[in-house]
Amino acid sequence: MVKESPTSLVRGHFAAMYLDACVMAYLSTGDEEQKQRALYMVDVLEEVQNAIGTGYLAAFPSVIFDYLESLQYVLCPRAPTFINNEYHFFSGLTRCGRPII
Repeated sequence: MVKESPTSLVRGHFAAMYLDACVMAYLSTGDEEQKQRALYMVDVLEEVQNAIGTGYLAAFPSVIFDYLESLQYVLCPRAPTFINNEYHFFSGLTRCGRPII
């Protein structure tokens, strides 16, 4: 189980899963409320990204990419969780038809 907090390495796990679930629910049922929930989340994520000002917005600090690139699994024991988070965010964003960059 992932514990989320503003100071943990894993952040946004619930948000990633929720976004992907809303989009998948809309795509499989046509429920407009699910579509609106997903689009609202994307809009809020964009607002947060713009407020940060660096263009970076992810469910974990950017240093995790350094760990993964250098194969420092010892320093990054939750690497599968980070990859899973990114999968669900990208999946939700692309299925919404919204650009991810």
